[in-house]
Amino acid sequence: MPPPTSPSRILHHLGGVLDKRRLKKGVVPLTVVVIGSTGFTGRHVTIELLNRGHTVVGIARTPTAIGKRDNYKPIKIDILSGQTAELGSIFSQADVVVKYVLISVWTGRVQAHTSSSAFGPHFGTDISYKFYMEAVRQVLLAFKLATRRRPFERPYLIVIGGTGSLIMPGTGGVNVVDYDPFWLDYVRSISRSAVHVAYCKEINRTFGEMMENYREILMKGERANEDQFEQMKRYEEAMTNMDHDFVRACCTSYLFYDGNESFDWTFISPPAMYCPGKRTGEYDVHMQDSLPLPAEEGDVLPGISASDMAIVIADEAERKGMKWKHWTATADQSDDRLVPTYPTI
Repeated sequence: MPPPTSPSRILHHLGGVLDKRRLKKGVVPLTVVVIGSTGFTGRHVTIELLNRGHTVVGIARTPTAIGKRDNYKPIKIDILSGQTAELGSIFSQADVVVKYVLISVWTGRVQAHTSSSAFGPHFGTDISYKFYMEAVRQVLLAFKLATRRRPFERPYLIVIGGTGSLIMPGTGGVNVVDYDPFWLDYVRSISRSAVHVAYCKEINRTFGEMMENYREILMKGERANEDQFEQMKRYEEAMTNMDHDFVRACCTSYLFYDGNESFDWTFISPPAMYCPGKRTGEYDVHMQDSLPLPAEEGDVLPGISASDMAIVIADEAERKGMKWKHWTATADQSDDRLVPTYPTI
């Protein structure tokens, strides 16, 4: 029988086929809904969960784009179409829901990819604050409906936010998105990473080529000529003076969760340097909702690869140890070799 592709059909197949040999000892097999399962972050999270033996219900515009597996149940649904009841029914049969969506104003629909720390490849695109916040509202309405249906065994919502919602250390509580000096450090950090530049170029070729040219000048340092310094200055001014609507939307969305114990959630914001990269299998959790900073001023900002972030999210799905917290995680990114951006199952 072909994989289910509609809400009415998916409800009969949430059990999935589990390879229990993949599950860690003592880990209970889970049914996890991943919103945006074919996007950048969503793909890595989906693959990590499937490889551990869990069942994944993938919600996306083209949910089969990631491939097929017995314990992957794709469902095509538009988050903005008002299908709250259908989403609520799906969520109520899941143990965990992983939410990260990107809304773009040019389609007014949920996109099947995510952004690098909510900035990277979408620097300069017109991301709609309104559509993003509406998607958050629709998902939360459905999730609260699922919670009311299961008051004694509530599903767990893992929200993948953006770097902009973290607090800039030493500012007395200013969000990263509102701290202007951060943007120059961010632009320089992502441009020093060959992986990040390639990632941005893959998602947005025009912007990626601009970043590539900037990186070449940046790496020259004092060997750059006067014209190149002027190019670099103009690029930095353009990047740091942009209107970051999507970043601000991610930041604002956290207010839906902060102090709210009416449902079970955790809100993880990736660090600044979030992009494709090597799967190290190790990471550091930062319990406070502050932006991780480098040990030495001027060094590249700390980050984590999508593969390691998927481990972080899968671990949290299994442990549920960060309920009602806003946090982040970092990992070693010294290996700057290119890896596939959109892996398949």
